Amino acid sequence: MDINTLRQWIARRDSFSILETVDVHTGVRSVLKEFDYIIEAPNWTQDSKYLVYNSRGHMYTYELATGEIKEIDAGFAIDCNNDHVLSPDNTQLAVSHFTNEDATSRIVGNLLFDSNSIFIFSEKPSLVLFGTMGIMYMADPNNFGGDVRVILKGNNEPFTMQQSHAFSDECRGLGVAEMAWSMRMGRKNRANKEMAYHALEVLHGIVKSSETRSNQVMKSTFAKMPPLPRGYSGQTFFEFVEETGIAL
Repeated sequence: MDINTLRQWIARRDSFSILETVDVHTGVRSVLKEFDYIIEAPNWTQDSKYLVYNSRGHMYTYELATGEIKEIDAGFAIDCNNDHVLSPDNTQLAVSHFTNEDATSRIVGNLLFDSNSIFIFSEKPSLVLFGTMGIMYMADPNNFGGDVRVILKGNNEPFTMQQSHAFSDECRGLGVAEMAWSMRMGRKNRANKEMAYHALEVLHGIVKSSETRSNQVMKSTFAKMPPLPRGYSGQTFFEFVEETGIAL
C-alpha cells in the first residue's frame, strides 16, 4: 500500500469519537467533546491543562478550560498513527509516523541488557530476545496480544508458550485500568511514568546511535514491578473477576 492509498482509506473510515475524562475515585465520566470522525490516543500534559491527540494523521491539543482545539505543527509528520508520547517536561513530542515509500512505520535497533541478553527491533513488526538459554519471539507489537514462541538452546524448532495469565488478547486499556486500581489502593502502578521515560530514552538512543554510529548507554532505569497474578484466563470479555486480578 502506498501513502496516498492509506490516506484515502483513513479519510473514508466511517466512525465517531467521544473525548471524555473519568474520575478514578468516583467513576464519574465527563464528556468533553464529540467528533463525527476518529480521534485517537489522548495524552495529558503535565500541567493537566491540555490533552494531546491525533486524528487523520495530524496532531492536536484540546484545552480543557476553553474547549479550544489547535493543530500542532509537526512539520513533515502529517501521517501519524495512534502512537505518540510527550517528554517529561512536555517540550518534545515523539510520534510514530507512516513512511511515504510503503506506508508503514518502523524502527530498527539492537539492545544489549545488563544480563548480556540482546533484544532486536527488526524491520518487520517483531521483537526478538536472544538470551543464554534460547531465543524468544514476541508477538507483533502493533497488536495487543498474540503468541510468544521460544527456541531453546540446542533445538531448531520453536514452541508456543502456554498462556498462564489473563489479558492475553486485545486489552488496549489494561495499563490505564491497572493504574486506576493502583491509585485507589495507594500503591505504584506497573506501567508507570519511569518505565515510559526509560522506553522513550531507548527509542531516542536508537535514533542517536544511528546518527553517530556509536553505542548509547541508557542513563534512566525503573523498578521492576511484580507481574499480574496467574489465572483469570479464559474470559472472552472484561469481567469482575479479571478486575480483581488487576488489583492483586
